[in-house]
Amino acid sequence: MSDRPHGEDWWQAPDGTWYPPEAQPGRPAAGHPAPDPDAARSLSPGLVAATQATLIGAVGLSAVAAAALAIEAGRFDAAAVRAAVDITAALGVAGTALGVALMSLIGSFVLMVTWAHQAYHAAARRGATGTTWSAGWAIAGWFLPLANLVIPRLVVGEIDRMSHPGAGPEPVEHRWKTQPTLMLGHWWWAATVVSMALLGFGVGVVAEQLDSIALDENLYRAGLQVAAAGLGLAAGAAAAGAVLVGRISLRLIRPPATDSG
Repeated sequence: MSDRPHGEDWWQAPDGTWYPPEAQPGRPAAGHPAPDPDAARSLSPGLVAATQATLIGAVGLSAVAAAALAIEAGRFDAAAVRAAVDITAALGVAGTALGVALMSLIGSFVLMVTWAHQAYHAAARRGATGTTWSAGWAIAGWFLPLANLVIPRLVVGEIDRMSHPGAGPEPVEHRWKTQPTLMLGHWWWAATVVSMALLGFGVGVVAEQLDSIALDENLYRAGLQVAAAGLGLAAGAAAAGAVLVGRISLRLIRPPATDSG
């Protein structure tokens, strides 16, 4: 500080004292650029790309595994199944395809949860008021038994509406509440829940029959067919999820002027 300025950028405090430009309140320190207000609100493009890529990969792998299980159900060999020591050995190539598909679905789940957490933060920073959920629920909601059948869809729906261009300029305040959600989101969640139920039930039946002393061939075949149906539906859910992530993310990374959704 000084009793007189030492350059054009020096500023004077109310007490008449002069200060250098770097001491001005609100000015970023040297070497630290001013924060970009849009950066805090935007999603990471890398996360969006990774989430979509993993979901698209799950589409293909789940479809292949579904076809393999359906073929295995058609050429059922009771003697080979009875001789198998575990489900992988009993299913052969179909078992390997099933395992790879399940790993891809788990990977897409992890990235989907991460995306929802970051997307909620980004959408909420648009100045929304009266929200029901939070970025924390974007993670916790997936792990609460029974509640996880509903909460993740509600959280993503809130992200969808908070990011909707129809809410107007920021801050969107309470206007986001009147915005519609993408119909694709409903299809994505319904397919996800039903596919996981079918897949879990089908694999459970197959595993139970392999552990049973008296193998019921009809139940074993039915289990394979139900699991195949679950994987086929999981492929559809992953495809819908990839499109949904892309549409919502586009609003938060580069908000469009209009949206037909």
